[in-house]
Amino acid sequence: MKQDPKLWAEKFSRRKPNIERKAKIIELLEQGLSVREVAMKVGCNPSTVQRAKKVGSI
Repeated sequence: MKQDPKLWAEKFSRRKPNIERKAKIIELLEQGLSVREVAMKVGCNPSTVQRAKKVGSI
């Protein structure tokens, strides 16, 4: 596998961002829900919500 750099890079690349989940998180935050409430509704960790909030600059 190391002989093929393209296959190697593809196998060990980062996880792709979930754009739909990020949009849902930002939408719920704009409605006034807390970070923990959004995390419970979306089904992710509060740290994920914090990252989306930071990138979305809410």
